[in-house]
Amino acid sequence: MNKIKFKQAIDQILLPHKFVRNKNTWILKSPEINKVISVYQSNYSNTYYIDYGFIINNLELNDLNMHVFKRLGSSDYNEQISINSVLSLNSSMSEHERVSQLKVIIEDRALSVLEKVNTASDLSEYIQGFPNLNMIPLVVKNYFHLTNRKNVKIWVAKILTIFGFNKA
Repeated sequence: MNKIKFKQAIDQILLPHKFVRNKNTWILKSPEINKVISVYQSNYSNTYYIDYGFIINNLELNDLNMHVFKRLGSSDYNEQISINSVLSLNSSMSEHERVSQLKVIIEDRALSVLEKVNTASDLSEYIQGFPNLNMIPLVVKNYFHLTNRKNVKIWVAKILTIFGFNKA
C-alpha cells in the first residue's frame, strides 16, 4: 500500500462520520470545539502516526496543532505492536487486511473518544479524567480554570491516593 491509498483508506473511515479532509488532517467542526484527526509520516521510515484531539474555537492555537490531543496507541505491548504493524506501510500485510484493521483501530481508539466530547464542558470533564495534566498546554488549563488552588489540592489528593499515602 502506498501513502495515497493509505490516506484514501482513512477518508473511507472518516468521511461517513462527517469529517472533512484538509491535506493530512480531518476535521469535524461544531460551534464550541472542533474534533481533529491528523496523520504524520515518520521521518525515518514508511510508518505513520495518528493524533486525535480537539481545538477549542474560543481559544487561539498559537503554535499548537490541537489544544488537547493524544497519539493513537495502546499501553498494552501486544496491542501496540499490532497498531505499529498496521501503521507501517512496509509491514507484510495485505491492503484489505490493513484497511480493515485501520478501521477498527480508528473507530475503537479515536472515534470512540471524539464522539463522547461535544462541548467545551465535555472537554473539560474529559481532561480532568487524565491521570495528570502534564500534556495539557497552560493556555488550556487556564481556559478551564484547572490551575487554581482547589484543583491543585484535588490533584495532590489523587496522587497521594495512587501512591498509597492517603489518610485512612
